[in-house]
Amino acid sequence: MPFVKVDIEKEINKQLEKNEKLRVCFEAAKREYELIKQLVGIRKRKGITQKELAEMADIPQQTISRMETMGNSPAITNFLKYVKALGCEIRIIEPDPKE
Repeated sequence: MPFVKVDIEKEINKQLEKNEKLRVCFEAAKREYELIKQLVGIRKRKGITQKELAEMADIPQQTISRMETMGNSPAITNFLKYVKALGCEIRIIEPDPKE
């Protein structure tokens, strides 16, 4: 059987269109990834290592690592400690305009 090049993005979008639950989960994961990516960027721009941030936030370095590699969703208390230790704060939660 010959190799067939597949457009992964197109295939993902097809599946997301067909399956509402999958789309909702995919969008939630995408938002979580973007948020963590933004926080990692802030940490790196400030020149703070994971170990230093762990000490500042009073949480294990392994927890920081798991959060940053999207290994699991952090407990909200650890997430808020991470944010605060970076010198950031969460200020706004907006309702979904579709609701």
